[in-house]
Amino acid sequence: MDTMNDFAALAVSIVGWVGAAASLGAYAMVTQRRIEPDSLLFQGLNIGGATALAVSASVNAAWPSAVANVVWVAIGVQGLLSVKRAVIARRARAAAARLARDLRHPVGLHRPVLVRRPAGAEGPVASRRPAAAPRSGRSRRPSRRTAAGTRETRTTDTGLRATGTPDLTEKLVRV
Repeated sequence: MDTMNDFAALAVSIVGWVGAAASLGAYAMVTQRRIEPDSLLFQGLNIGGATALAVSASVNAAWPSAVANVVWVAIGVQGLLSVKRAVIARRARAAAARLARDLRHPVGLHRPVLVRRPAGAEGPVASRRPAAAPRSGRSRRPSRRTAAGTRETRTTDTGLRATGTPDLTEKLVRV
């Protein structure tokens, strides 16, 4: 029976030391600017360390330390929820920005690449050269027939090809 109590006391002591190391390590990394105070790693180390210290302190009847660490856990959980809300808000803003960009530039024509093909040829692309990046983010230059009898085709970053002549409306063909 005495061996079991010694083992339990040793285990609780190890849990307390691990908790202290986690809390101090988190503080040291934030102080050295190796991690950010609003990072998930910092909040996780703080919550884990404070939980381990609270368990160790309560088993040893060090109630002031146990209560302080329980409050520290509550503060860490609140910080973790704040980080989670910030991540969700950042993802929502990014999704809204992508949606707005896609509405402004439908079918991904915001990064065209010019491809020259012989007129009427359906074979592989003869050559590709990137077009100059337009200032507005969308090419306004229509497809046209060149003097050599080839047709310019714009291939977008979504894998769609816009072909046509100045007299015809551009049509999209999957590459």
